[in-house]
Amino acid sequence: MDFASKCDILADAWTVFDNDEDWEALITYADLGLPFAFGVANGFILDLSPEGEAMIQDSWEHLCNLMDLPDDEEWESLEAMMIAAKLIPAG
Repeated sequence: MDFASKCDILADAWTVFDNDEDWEALITYADLGLPFAFGVANGFILDLSPEGEAMIQDSWEHLCNLMDLPDDEEWESLEAMMIAAKLIPAG
């Protein structure tokens, strides 16, 4: 999955899960990676250091692990991931 798509999904996760106590582990763990991903996805960050990229990648892996999904799968959206993880119903 390409880096931009990961940033898009992580940006969505940050805005959707930010105040959800069920996702506190993700928000706390990825306290830098999620805002960086949001910045990249929305064009606020145009040049990211290798360390910043690593934080985003680590946040991606953490999100996938929390959902018990493979981090090398191609996901089209956060909603698709949540459906695959059976966190929300399809449809």
